[in-house]
Amino acid sequence: MTQSALRGLRFPSSRDATKDIPFRFGPEICLETFREIQTQLCLDYFKWDIQIGDVSTLFRQPLLMQPDAWNELKEFSENLSAELFSMERELLDRPELWTRLGIPREIRNVLKEAGRQNSTKSVARTLRFDFHYTTEGWRISEVNSDVPGGHAEASAFTAMMASQFPGMEIAGDPADAWANAMQKDVKSCRNVALLSAPGFLEDQQVTMLLAATLEKRGIRTHLLHHPEQLKWKNGHASAVAGNASVALDAIVRFYQGEWLARRGKNNGWEYFFSGGETPISNYGAAILTESKRLPLLFNLLKSSSELWRHLLPDCWDPRETDWTRDDGSVLKATFSNTGDSVYFRGHMPVKQWKKIVLRAQKSPEQWVVQRRFDPVRIESCAGFIYPCIGVFTINGNVAGIYARVSGKSTIDFRAMDAACLIAEK
Repeated sequence: MTQSALRGLRFPSSRDATKDIPFRFGPEICLETFREIQTQLCLDYFKWDIQIGDVSTLFRQPLLMQPDAWNELKEFSENLSAELFSMERELLDRPELWTRLGIPREIRNVLKEAGRQNSTKSVARTLRFDFHYTTEGWRISEVNSDVPGGHAEASAFTAMMASQFPGMEIAGDPADAWANAMQKDVKSCRNVALLSAPGFLEDQQVTMLLAATLEKRGIRTHLLHHPEQLKWKNGHASAVAGNASVALDAIVRFYQGEWLARRGKNNGWEYFFSGGETPISNYGAAILTESKRLPLLFNLLKSSSELWRHLLPDCWDPRETDWTRDDGSVLKATFSNTGDSVYFRGHMPVKQWKKIVLRAQKSPEQWVVQRRFDPVRIESCAGFIYPCIGVFTINGNVAGIYARVSGKSTIDFRAMDAACLIAEK
């Protein structure tokens, strides 16, 4: 991103940010209609976890965003994507930096043998940037570069909620945009395998939805749950369907990159990263920018990271700062997901915090310290709520919003899914 382009972007000051909050909650939809939406999501769009116990995982009020704010987030997201792709390409040629990213040794060895020239082909590259509106304006907490989810919530749920609010628009349909990109990127797209890990219902929901989206386009899909179910020959993948082996035109990987290296040797997982002739969405090298330690390399890379530096809070290696007694810092695992390995001092029992500190001190390359920001909460029918705006980009183009809301400032697996609609001017 050029310096002149950066000057055109708006960065609110702490003095005006809380006076110009760019979204609000709309009214609750009636309970009967809401239950109809829940049922349709469950039956038609594979959103099986619509409720946990007696608590809905879906929020009954839509989040209404101002058009100018959405235009701003779109510009941010597409420029962040461009910077990320540039950094990722450079990192493929900089193996001396991979240890600093916390990349597992087995994966480093595979990538080092191949280099960028033999990296497995990427198709329909999907990212999700998690934006928070803070007392200092927009900030991002991270990018989901490896296996970003939230497609059903951002597509079907948001469209259903929009139908209840005339005049409001959706920000896009990530599932549909992704399927369009697959057809465009893969010249002959007839057989596609979708891989997700067993035991993770939320991951299987994503692959089921994406498979259904492809099936509507006449593409045959094959749902897999172990990398060993793929058979590789000279870099080309196939899978068993019925009693026959089917050559695959593409693979959808919803199986975290760092997990693949745990599968052992001689089962073909290496082709996700290098030497694979069958294109993959997302390809294995996405792990380089999925690492939460990526900001530690900004000063070592030639690629621009100007917008990243503006929107992402400062980050440090755990060995570089005295974070153990600092309530203004947050500790994150290098490969944390859905906020499952994000820790704040003072937000947990002292004994548990000490255990986390010892883990980070023992293996500092598996952690990063990030400066905390102060998110702005807004009023809802359920009290004051903190929203998180997850913006999808596919091949660098904005595709929609996956919004989550929580009564706590931390957005984790307990957060509720919300529909974010673009309000009339």
